[in-house]
Amino acid sequence: MIHFVTVSNIYIIFLTKIKVLIIKSVKYCDTTSFFIKFRVEVGDWTFYHYPHSQKIMAELTNKSILVIENDEKVLEALSARFRAKDMLVITATDGYDGYIRACKESPDMIIAETLLPSMDGYRLARLLKFDERYKHIPILLITQKPLKSVQIMFNSSGADNIIAKPFRFGDLKDKIQELIS
Repeated sequence: MIHFVTVSNIYIIFLTKIKVLIIKSVKYCDTTSFFIKFRVEVGDWTFYHYPHSQKIMAELTNKSILVIENDEKVLEALSARFRAKDMLVITATDGYDGYIRACKESPDMIIAETLLPSMDGYRLARLLKFDERYKHIPILLITQKPLKSVQIMFNSSGADNIIAKPFRFGDLKDKIQELIS
């Protein structure tokens, strides 16, 4: 876990309990939003801190997101991260249930696994994107396969974006940014 703290224009990064890095100069500082963007190189490690992901997540506060994932651990991890961003999280563990929840709840965004029981994520996206009532909802698909091998299925589904597993939550936030900007 990396923690960022600022004290009198000196930026402190707590890398672990042992290592502490103090930065006196930053590449960019936006004091109106209290976010800092910088790049730091320490030995073999390079650290980046970008404000845009945090600002994008702030824009999603109080919005609803439907997460459709058949892996309970991934579903819980994503749900917890989005709830921590004050989002209303709706969950489903299979494609059919996800489709029904999307139609009933009409969430602001949908994140769906491609390999789901009863209905895969590609078909789910296609059904929603080609329905006038739901085509405005951004859909991000999550796949376990290499992106090149699923490109045709992704394009025909009508989904807005796709990300491959494993991914970091920061990468997911970047994909979400692409969807809402």
